[in-house]
Amino acid sequence: MASTDETLWAHINTALVFYNYIYGSRNYERLILSRAKALGVDLDEVLASALPKLVIALHDIGKAYEPFQSNVRKVGTAQLHEQVSAYVTGNVLFIDEKIKEAVLTSIILHHSPMRGGSIAVPKGDLEKVGLRYSGGQGSVFKSFRLLAWEELEEMLEFLGREYGFSEYLLINKLPVDVSIRDISEEAKRLYEVLITRSIGPEIYMFSLLLLHPLIVCDNYSANINRSSSRRLPVRFLVDLPLPKETSVIARAILRLTVNRNT
Repeated sequence: MASTDETLWAHINTALVFYNYIYGSRNYERLILSRAKALGVDLDEVLASALPKLVIALHDIGKAYEPFQSNVRKVGTAQLHEQVSAYVTGNVLFIDEKIKEAVLTSIILHHSPMRGGSIAVPKGDLEKVGLRYSGGQGSVFKSFRLLAWEELEEMLEFLGREYGFSEYLLINKLPVDVSIRDISEEAKRLYEVLITRSIGPEIYMFSLLLLHPLIVCDNYSANINRSSSRRLPVRFLVDLPLPKETSVIARAILRLTVNRNT
């Protein structure tokens, strides 16, 4: 389940259908290719077409792991699932490491606009979530476990064939158990990369090309599939506060400008 009244399959497939209808019909991959060339990111047409669909297909994969799945079924929430999604995606995605970094960045940021653009994660946040999901009785779970491996494998295989990104997935690498420590370390690494801009302005700006359709299609799918959402305005149409990390983008643009002039 992606929420109490929406399956993960319905959520992802609806988002992908919407992507094809809005972005695919307008040849969004051409924009990705042209921007990649301008940013010095090596990309071919097939991967340019597959990347935004890969991001959409994998952005909520962390929700499939327990105890997130139990909580999603009960109350519809899986706090910090994007961190687990990014970690699992890093295991199953078979592409160039720099481009993979852009994919992981877009996945781990896909809820940031709803939080005022903040990308900061307090130390020990995942451990606190572990305590909360364990009932706060002193015993904290140490890992996330995938109970329906075959079901998730079948879903990803079908979506990969249907939307043309199978060749970039190593589904047999889908982990059954992932430790909180490994997830936390990878999340902290990605946040550190973003804050220090060690990812490089080119890859960071390229990740925004994947983040934009992900946010739009994710919110569209949730809005039409979840009964609790239909009473609310579509989230991506609501004015959002300016990101606290706007300076990161400004500095990246400045660095690109200086590099191009020299």
